[in-house]
Amino acid sequence: MSLWELFVIAVGLSMDACAVAVCKGLAVGRAKAGHCISAGGYFGGFQMSMQELGTLRQHDIPVKMVVFRNDSLGLVRQIQKQDYQGRYEAVDLVSPDLAALAAVYGVRCATVRHNDEIEETVARMLADSESFFVQVLVSPDEGAL
Repeated sequence: MSLWELFVIAVGLSMDACAVAVCKGLAVGRAKAGHCISAGGYFGGFQMSMQELGTLRQHDIPVKMVVFRNDSLGLVRQIQKQDYQGRYEAVDLVSPDLAALAAVYGVRCATVRHNDEIEETVARMLADSESFFVQVLVSPDEGAL
């Protein structure tokens, strides 16, 4: 079986805000060729485009998504930690359970809470022929880059 994988990894500067939309377009153009289109990003950027879950479901567009939920605007928080001695302003966010949100849209989903869950979760995601959403819980103190 031939499976081509295109990984769109957009991190920082809100580039991850468009990752799902870009993957959606690529998937529509290449779906018949059997491609696996993946989007990766952080919560702050995904929050700006999470409505795309509905579009993916409505049009049966198979996109694999991995979002690192750090409950913050990670890159901005990292800069404030480094350059402003940890004086944080407007970077910690109230975050919904993103896997539950994906489930509401009918997108298959999983949550990774510990490193030992990664391999099995990624295998499940890649084996699925439909859209699949993985929420990875990470500390806001982890660096964004």
